[in-house]
Amino acid sequence: MVLSFFIVYIVGLFERLLSLNAKIYIVVSMMNISTRMSCLKPSATVSLNEKVARLKKEGKSIINLVIGEPDYPTPSIIVEEGIKALKEGKTKYGASGGGTLLKNAILDKVQRENNLNYTLDEVVAGIGGKEILFHIFLSILDPEDEALIFTPYWLSYKAHVELSGAKLVEVPLDFSDGHVSIDIDKIDSYFTPRTKCVILNSPNNPGGYAFSKDNLEKLGRYLLSKNVWIVSDEIYEYFSFDREHHSILNVVPELQDRTIIVNGMSKSFSMTGWRVGYALGPRSVISKVKSLESQSSTCIPGFIEQASSLALKHGKELVQTQLQTMKMRRDFMVEQLSSIKNLGFIRPQGAFYMFLNVSHWYSSDKKDSLSFCEYLLSGSGVAVVPGVVFGKDEYVRLSYAASKADLEEAVVRLKKVLV
Repeated sequence: MVLSFFIVYIVGLFERLLSLNAKIYIVVSMMNISTRMSCLKPSATVSLNEKVARLKKEGKSIINLVIGEPDYPTPSIIVEEGIKALKEGKTKYGASGGGTLLKNAILDKVQRENNLNYTLDEVVAGIGGKEILFHIFLSILDPEDEALIFTPYWLSYKAHVELSGAKLVEVPLDFSDGHVSIDIDKIDSYFTPRTKCVILNSPNNPGGYAFSKDNLEKLGRYLLSKNVWIVSDEIYEYFSFDREHHSILNVVPELQDRTIIVNGMSKSFSMTGWRVGYALGPRSVISKVKSLESQSSTCIPGFIEQASSLALKHGKELVQTQLQTMKMRRDFMVEQLSSIKNLGFIRPQGAFYMFLNVSHWYSSDKKDSLSFCEYLLSGSGVAVVPGVVFGKDEYVRLSYAASKADLEEAVVRLKKVLV
C-alpha cells in the first residue's frame, strides 16, 4: 500500500515537473524582442568610425573622411560660458523642452537671421537634433502612414520613420548635370492617401546640395494643395556656401501652420558633443515633442543651455573664419576630384560632404557601395561611407571636414586607386 502510494506520488511529481518545464519553455519562447526593433540597425557612420579607430590603434595609416562633424573645436567663448555656468551651480534638472533663457535665444536667432517669428510655446529644445527629429516623427506619424523623402537622405530618417510604424517613401531627384532640380509631376506621382509628411534637408547630408529659392518656392506652392506636415531639417544652415540659406517658410510663409523647422548647435558651432537641438512649429506638435522629452531624456543640462544661449546670441559671426575655411576645403576637393576620369558627383553647395558616383569601378568583387568602401579602405587607407545607407548604392559619401593635409593625402591616394 505504501509502495503504491509512493509510486503515484512520484508519477504525479514528474508530471508536474514536465508541465512546469513546458510553461517555462513557452514563457522563454515568447520573450522575443519587439517587432519594431527588427527594422533597426546600428548607425553605419558610427560603426565605420569605430572600425577606423580600431585600425588606427593597430598602427594602420587611415584617413578618416567618414565623420559628420566639424574638425575645429567649439569656440572658446562658448566653452568658457559653460564653465562659468558650472561654477554658478547650473548642474540641476532644468525644464523639459528647454528653459526660458535658451528658448528666447532661439526665438531671437530665428527672427534676426531667418526673418521668422514664433512664440515661446512654439519652440522646443532637446538632446540633439536627432532626438528632436525622432520625437517629431513619433508625434505626427501613425502605423501605415507614409513619409516622403528625397534621395539621397540622411540615414537616421529611415530608422525614425520606421520605428514610428510608418513607411519611408523615397523620391529620386534629378542630378544629371551635377545640380539638383525639382520635378513637381514626378513628386506628385509618389503621393498617396497615406502620405502624412514630407521631409526636407537643405543643405543636404549626404548630397551637399542646397535647394535654390526658386526650387523651394515651386515645391512650397505645390505643397499648399496637400494636407501634409513638412519637416524641414536645416541643421547645416550656416554651411550654405554659394547662396544665402532660405527656409521654405521664407518663400511660402503660408505653410507655417504645417511646417516644423529643425536646427541645432552641433554643426553650426561645432558643438556635436554638447547635444543641443531644437524645433519650431505649431504648438500642437511642439507640445507633444516636449512631453516625449519629459518621459525620455528629461532636459538639457543647465550649464549647456547657458553656453548655447550665448552662442545663439553671437550667431554666425562667431564662426565666420571656420566657415570660410570649410568653403576653401570644398573648393579644393571639387577641383581635385573633377580631374578623376569617370568620377561623377553632385556639386556640393553646402554642408561639408561630397557624394561621389563610383559605379564605374564596380566589378565582381566590388559590386556595390559597401564592398567598394571596403576595397578603398584596404587598398588606400581612405575611409568613406557607402551610399546604400543613404538610398543611393552607386555612390559613396566623403566628408571634407578634415585638415588640409589629410585632404591632400586623401586625394593622392584616391587618384592612385581610381584609375
